[in-house]
Amino acid sequence: MPSIAIRLATPDDAPAVTAVFHAAIHGKATCSYDAEQLSAWCAGRTEEQFRREA
Repeated sequence: MPSIAIRLATPDDAPAVTAVFHAAIHGKATCSYDAEQLSAWCAGRTEEQFRREA
């Protein structure tokens, strides 16, 4: 069985983190929130922001 390693994110992870974040909100949350709420949730959540926070 493959092992899973959990580590802190690095700035190089920003593209993947951004993609997962937006996919989760615009993919799964659309049945529970309207477009305005989804846009507000994603506002400012850019690759550069995730890079700075890593």
